[in-house]
Amino acid sequence: MVIAITPDDYPNETTWTLTYAQSGAIIAQGTSSGGTFCVPNNACIKFTIYDSYDDGICCGYGQGHYSVTLGGQLVAQGGSFGSSESTYFNCPPGYSCSNPIDVTLGTYNAPVGNLWYEFKPDSIGTYAITTCGTNTCNTKIWVYDNCLGLTYDDSNIGTVFYDDNNGGCNLQAVVTAYMDSAITYYIRIGDVGGSCATGGINWEIEYLGPVVGCMDPNSCNYNPLATVAGPCYAYGSPQCPQAPDLMVVQQAIVSSMDVDQITVDDCYVQEGCVTGFGLRDIIRFTTHIKNIGEDDYFIGVPQAGTQFVFDPCHGHWHYVGYAQYVLINQQGTEIPVGFKNGFCVLDLECSDGGTAQYGCGNMGITAGCGDIYGSGLACQWIDITDVDTGQYMLLVRVNWDHSPDALGRQESDYTNNQAQVCIRLTRDGNGIPSFTIDNDCPTFVDCMGVEFGNAETDCNGTCNGTAIKGDLDADGERESEDAQLYVAEILDGTASALPCTDLSGNGTITVYDAALDNKCALLGNPDNNNECSFPQNFINPDDTVTLSLIDVNFDLNYVEVAMKNPAHKVNAYQFTMHGIKILGVQNMVDPLVYPINPEYTTGGTEVVGISYQGYVTEKYLTPTPLCRIYFSEVTDTVICIDKITDVVNELYQRTNTVIGGNCYQVPTVGVNEDLFSVGVKVFPNPSDGIFNLQLTTAKTTDYKVVVNDMMGKQVRSFAGNGKGEQILPIDLSGMPAGVYSVTVTSGKVQNTQRLVFMGN
Repeated sequence: MVIAITPDDYPNETTWTLTYAQSGAIIAQGTSSGGTFCVPNNACIKFTIYDSYDDGICCGYGQGHYSVTLGGQLVAQGGSFGSSESTYFNCPPGYSCSNPIDVTLGTYNAPVGNLWYEFKPDSIGTYAITTCGTNTCNTKIWVYDNCLGLTYDDSNIGTVFYDDNNGGCNLQAVVTAYMDSAITYYIRIGDVGGSCATGGINWEIEYLGPVVGCMDPNSCNYNPLATVAGPCYAYGSPQCPQAPDLMVVQQAIVSSMDVDQITVDDCYVQEGCVTGFGLRDIIRFTTHIKNIGEDDYFIGVPQAGTQFVFDPCHGHWHYVGYAQYVLINQQGTEIPVGFKNGFCVLDLECSDGGTAQYGCGNMGITAGCGDIYGSGLACQWIDITDVDTGQYMLLVRVNWDHSPDALGRQESDYTNNQAQVCIRLTRDGNGIPSFTIDNDCPTFVDCMGVEFGNAETDCNGTCNGTAIKGDLDADGERESEDAQLYVAEILDGTASALPCTDLSGNGTITVYDAALDNKCALLGNPDNNNECSFPQNFINPDDTVTLSLIDVNFDLNYVEVAMKNPAHKVNAYQFTMHGIKILGVQNMVDPLVYPINPEYTTGGTEVVGISYQGYVTEKYLTPTPLCRIYFSEVTDTVICIDKITDVVNELYQRTNTVIGGNCYQVPTVGVNEDLFSVGVKVFPNPSDGIFNLQLTTAKTTDYKVVVNDMMGKQVRSFAGNGKGEQILPIDLSGMPAGVYSVTVTSGKVQNTQRLVFMGN
């Protein structure tokens, strides 16, 4: 087998593995260099290529690709993939979801564990998939609704339906599920610990029939899954079912709590499961949520909107606001430990007499059923790395904000939507944590004095107050305007780290706070979403950004700053200059990629760059021009980058920063004070209407402004004279959408920026 890789411009992001498909044993592994290996002729082998940046190796950064030949025959090739791509060789059907065994209704035998099957239902309705009957070994069933790019393991991650011992036949598995005839399902039949090695696993798939129920959405017993009409009852009828009632099983938490350590990756950070990078101390536990009401708690099909958020890390939807884990100290203060979202809400057990039907493709919990998040699942923990020793109360909440389900049905009882466990956290001489459970701690009382209530203090400390962290203009929501206020206060020196403003919780206000605020605004301020749960202060240890001076021009009075950011793209930056007073700052990044106007104070020393539209730069392996700073006065004998306050990457994490390069010595003849040295700023950019051209000059100056289209044809021009700061409108009404250039000329000096006109 020959693995040949032509890497892109980021070879350090590429790795690969060659394994035996069934056992997972590694035959070989490597980086972007590939290799040649001998493999058994008839062995079932899996090749997987990975890209740590999740953008493959094919496109935009060096046009990389890979190929795999087996016995001289090409068996795999590509380069256009996300985080990984796998190919199986010499494998019989069933060893991967890309080559499954086609099945219909009936009985089958899986000769080995973890075989894959493909099932396309003939009819919409309820189906049973079961290993009950003749098997005596411990089995599992996984059901997925996709294969391409699927992320899965031995837990229920990525599944739409799943069972391990909860279906009702001891160690065997049963999935009872509502399936859609428009969807192809991928079924994996497996065992636990190789217990089914002799005789394989017998299993069956059976159609139980259509869902019969009320199909009138205006009735109190409307069933959104029904395809066969049943009786309907008007609201107020004594035959109307009572409401759903979700409860958290406290004993499931207590009996499963355990200390563990994990090494954090970007996905855990993006999902809000941890409060920092590196090796983290966690307490794992199981969350069991039951519907003990008389009606289903219906959530529905995941789709874009405020109720669901798609997680690209693991390829699944989060149901926003489903489960929350809160750690509270003895003073009643909430301690940051991560945020939990229900990535899938489904029927995993029906011990109270219900019939399972909901899965990740159509979420909910049937009356008499329950959903279980096992302690072994990713994010099923609290992060205690930075938590001091002492007494704490852990609250596990479901639907804590008392939201109705997708059909508008309120729960009948909200007092059981929380469970508490009190722990005493200790650490040994090496800092290794442990805990004991206190069974006699008082019941949680909210700030209104209600047991297990959901009233909370706002960032000003007011119970049920309306103040929102990051809402600087106090209009009731976070907006890009609030982020702009952050930057304005940073530049004028009035920014204060207060409970309602310090989104990072690090005691200072920087462009990182502005970026976090703006991220929430771009997401639409979703309630109960970890993206907008503060404080957040993530410093990515594997991301280092270098800023350096690469040019100085004492004839035209400017210095140029370059950026090197090989690990991640950049959304925002903040740094301070030494030795000059700033007259203007020009963005040097292609405005089609990163259309921003760097912000500054005339006569100041600080520069802030941030995209309020969420744009990011490219990754740069070598120092690449970031911005050009025009200066009106030199204040020292050298010009340097004095300090990098913050650089924020595309994942809204702080990066490590380095000041590279050298300072520039100021010539003894001084700077040319007779030149224009104009500060030019265009905003908004892009625009679908009028652009504003901001000119800043140190003295009275004549200038000319010319606007050209993409072909170089002049479409607008005007001249003027002025001093200080001027705001001049550029109206492109009636012009076609596209990229235009605006050139400001005075004497020998020209300053050109590109305008992105969206049309009107």
